[in-house]
Amino acid sequence: MSAHGCKFFSDALTSNFDALKTFTDNVEGGLTVFCPMDDAFKNFMPKFKNLTADGKDSLLLYHGVPIYESMAMLKSNNGLMNTLATDGAKKFDFTVQNDGEDVTLKTKIVTATTNNRLRFTALIRFLLRSIIHPHSSSILSLSLSL
Repeated sequence: MSAHGCKFFSDALTSNFDALKTFTDNVEGGLTVFCPMDDAFKNFMPKFKNLTADGKDSLLLYHGVPIYESMAMLKSNNGLMNTLATDGAKKFDFTVQNDGEDVTLKTKIVTATTNNRLRFTALIRFLLRSIIHPHSSSILSLSLSL
């Protein structure tokens, strides 16, 4: 990911053992990663550093979906999508919506757009122009505004 404009996200993920393990454990069964581009994550970094350990873990996991979703699949599957951060009482999902050739990921806090992908076998990664945030403020220990 770091070679494809996702260095800041990749660095944050590799420095978080629990989140990295969850991503790694899901690759074999299929994994979609919505990777924030470097500018977006770099601008968010001061807020990211102030998150609790659980908040950092959840935010990173929120950018992963535990199934393989190609762009065509995303365009045909509009609606709620669970993430790697969805666990029991934590309903950290987002809404996938077509937007012409782009696909948007909508939360109550932000809407992120992707139209670019980096593809590998059981893993597919999409570049995002912004950070996506869960709809619940309980994941974050500060208020977010982008």
